[in-house]
Amino acid sequence: MKPMKVRFREELQKIKSMQGREKRQYIWDYYKFHIIGTIIGVLMLGSLINDTIINPPPSSALTIAWMAGFELDERLNALEDVLHPIVVGDTDRERIMIIPFHIVGEPQNDMAQMQRFQAMLAAREIDIVIGHYEHVIDEEMDIDVRRLGLAPAWGFSDLRPILVEAGVTADAFIFCYDEEYGVPFAFATPLEGSALFTALEIPTEDRYLGVIVNTARHEQVVAAIHALWTGL
Repeated sequence: MKPMKVRFREELQKIKSMQGREKRQYIWDYYKFHIIGTIIGVLMLGSLINDTIINPPPSSALTIAWMAGFELDERLNALEDVLHPIVVGDTDRERIMIIPFHIVGEPQNDMAQMQRFQAMLAAREIDIVIGHYEHVIDEEMDIDVRRLGLAPAWGFSDLRPILVEAGVTADAFIFCYDEEYGVPFAFATPLEGSALFTALEIPTEDRYLGVIVNTARHEQVVAAIHALWTGL
């Protein structure tokens, strides 16, 4: 078998000896898959460069997990729009994300929602949870279970110091007992005092707010809570 270098040179000479249409037809017949593959590769590389360097998609500056039942998309979009300049500023490189997690009693759907939430939680992509409060007794485990949406109480920070930092006064809390430190902590508060929800006509009945304990964006969380309660 001839060396690759020799075969390449002979093929190049053969193509050079052809004329016009014959040359184009020969190249297409024998190299069409190479040509198509090269075009696809160039397009994929261009798309990768555009998405990662030239025009990357906006990252999340604050993520709110919505677990408080059905709400109109336009209301949640309006909430994102109001919070954006307050929490993010005028940049388009970051955005506020409100992600619905709907538990509907259908095992396959509910398991998928739980897995998605747990994955985002592990990646520290969830900052605030807005959800329905649930208090049940797990008879099998013989434990008192307090939850906000999909998250158990121990997954939240104590809201009292966060609200003080945000300049917010709240009188109503849902408490959970911290076995490690031996003191109760306020892991959720009703949204009835939210001026921003009122302004946007988003119902607050039986809806509560909690801050995920492992949030990586504490300053943004404080700014968002201040805006939620004051409307500013």
